[in-house]
Amino acid sequence: MNIDTWNQLLRGGTATACLASAAFFVRFYRTSRDPLFLFFALALLVFAVNSALLAFHFGMPEGLLALYATRAAAF
Repeated sequence: MNIDTWNQLLRGGTATACLASAAFFVRFYRTSRDPLFLFFALALLVFAVNSALLAFHFGMPEGLLALYATRAAAF
């Protein structure tokens, strides 16, 4: 396996972990109605989309402004 394959695998795993964590925060939000849990879930969803986009675009360098903008939007 070359390095691009490993990068794609790890970014896909990161996206999956972010989606799973977001699902837990949504569940915590439903039980407590604390909006902080909802904000955490939305931020993790943005991170998951960002990781998925990185996983499926090999030629996209990480230095692009759009990728940093989505990461900054999560914060």
